[in-house]
Amino acid sequence: MVKVDRITDMYMDYEILENMKCLEEKEIIIYGAGNHGKEAAVLLHQLGFIKFNFCDKDIYKHGMKIMGGEVFSICELEKRANLLFIIAVKNKESRREIENTLINIEGVSFLSFFALKAAWKYFAKDYTTIESKAETLSFWYEHLRVRANTVADACKYPVVVYQNGKVASSTIKSSLLHAGIKNAHIHRFFFLNDMVGKLILGEEEIEFIKSSNIFRLREYVKYIKDGMKHKKIITMVRDPIAVNLSTVFQWIGRGNADKYFSDQLKEGVAFSEAVVELMLRIKNRLFDWFNEELREMYGIDVFDYPFDREKGYVIISDNTVEILLLKTEKLSQMAGVIGDFIDNDQFELFNENVGAEKEYSHIYKRMKEELELPKDYIEYYYKNNLYMDHFYTKEEQNKFLLKWMKFTKSEQDRCI
Repeated sequence: MVKVDRITDMYMDYEILENMKCLEEKEIIIYGAGNHGKEAAVLLHQLGFIKFNFCDKDIYKHGMKIMGGEVFSICELEKRANLLFIIAVKNKESRREIENTLINIEGVSFLSFFALKAAWKYFAKDYTTIESKAETLSFWYEHLRVRANTVADACKYPVVVYQNGKVASSTIKSSLLHAGIKNAHIHRFFFLNDMVGKLILGEEEIEFIKSSNIFRLREYVKYIKDGMKHKKIITMVRDPIAVNLSTVFQWIGRGNADKYFSDQLKEGVAFSEAVVELMLRIKNRLFDWFNEELREMYGIDVFDYPFDREKGYVIISDNTVEILLLKTEKLSQMAGVIGDFIDNDQFELFNENVGAEKEYSHIYKRMKEELELPKDYIEYYYKNNLYMDHFYTKEEQNKFLLKWMKFTKSEQDRCI
């Protein structure tokens, strides 16, 4: 079995988002001549790539012509050079097997179906048509429906994993379920500053967002505050730049930021620069969450409660709620703390939502190699920041500072 890192380095997912022309000198082969492969062919056509062929293990398809391309066997392609494979197979395990078969072809490279579809959304899709606007609105209303379902779950269950997002909350939710503890997993109730809505619909649709968002209604707020009384709340904090970067990629993975990236890239902004610009736009998102959500919900200001920065957690209790607030960086040491909090001595942690398994993992890995952050953005978090001083030791903050200073823009900054 070939190491995952080596295969990741052979993917051109990041390159296609930075420069579409990188594929022009490649011989493009779509692996899989079924419906998924035909969809890949349509996307390629609309991106301007009309020369491509197929590869399939089904011997009865070999030699056939499909959508302008010929179907080959792997054996027929082994001696060719400069091949780029798009593995149009939905099953993850099958994709891994195919990768390990194709990797032995000299000079081979890959492009994921995820990156191909993202490139189509960013470069080929026209977000100004009536059809696209209707599709966008449908996506927005589906997003509202999902929000409503998570709100209903939160009111239903006694244990709620309630946090800003991208702080390992999926691991805690899954681990609670493994322990037989029914729980809800929710990021927001109130949406005072609906960044996701703005990304989906665009800045010009702010008034529409307000008028279509039931989560702003006074009756809703009262209902939620009543429904969320007497809960056990688990919430987390994490290195804010790591949260910001992971949040942007979560939005890419779910399609929330498609319109934003399309607008940016069509204006000539590099993909890496668009990612950083969006990170800057959500600079205070993690900090604001405690006021916009937890304080709004329970009237609790977490900064009024001493936080044990060495142990990495605090339990806050009043007449209406119990809150376990912990540091994600200490999560591996928290099984006993969480077990005591939920009165379950069988609780164990099971890692979920692993970044390396995400569809965008190849782009994420390369993005971290190319990332260039403003120095003042980094220092904002790790030099005299109320949030960081409350939750993190100076030693921890210095480690974060040194970690992210490697990604500052100038060579002079890199030497700090």
